[in-house]
Amino acid sequence: MNLFFRLLLLSIFLQGTPNINTLEDMRWEKRIVLYFDPDKRIHPDFLEENVLKGIEERDIAYFIFSDQLYSNVSHQFTKDYQDEIKIKFGKENRLKWVLIGKDGGVKLSKDQLIDFDLIFKTIDQMPMRIQEMKDGKGIEKK
Repeated sequence: MNLFFRLLLLSIFLQGTPNINTLEDMRWEKRIVLYFDPDKRIHPDFLEENVLKGIEERDIAYFIFSDQLYSNVSHQFTKDYQDEIKIKFGKENRLKWVLIGKDGGVKLSKDQLIDFDLIFKTIDQMPMRIQEMKDGKGIEKK
């Protein structure tokens, strides 16, 4: 299944989420991953089933800035706002990803293909995520 089709399915699945106009609208609700891919080198394994599950369990909203903006949340980012995000976080039009915590702070930033194993490991060490896991949030019941 190609990336576009997976993103489309995920977008349809998440239609019930409220519209978001800025990253700040997700503060305390979502962790955010921004992925800047100016050369359209989206990693082919980006949306494997285990990655989708990890994204959902950890309350992650991702935004892929490539030839267009892809996301797993409903948003209404203006073109000007997208440009602001690129200037603030993307820097120098190069391959990069950024992890932003629920508090709005940048937790990790790398100039490389997106690495969800590292993102998940980083999130799972955050105090808020540790508490979520203790409370049973984002843990699959068996």
